[in-house]
Amino acid sequence: MNSAIEAREIRRSYGDRAALDGFTLEVPAGSVFGVLGPNGSGKSTFLALVAAAERPPAGTLTILGEAPHPRLGRASGPCSRRMPRTR
Repeated sequence: MNSAIEAREIRRSYGDRAALDGFTLEVPAGSVFGVLGPNGSGKSTFLALVAAAERPPAGTLTILGEAPHPRLGRASGPCSRRMPRTR
């Protein structure tokens, strides 16, 4: 089975605080998933790694079989343009 996202033993700390400690996840291609958890559980940290805004200091992370690329972390195209404010 192909994986859309595969994370194995991801570790990421901020100082003495472990945001992700041995985090493992596999999301099959074609599936839909959500990221839920209490404050401070590492949700935003994991999504930053998936978006290539950060690199995992330990563990492996692949998106569609490849390592996240920094270009994925930058929005581009018609959906990234700011919408005008309406009041």
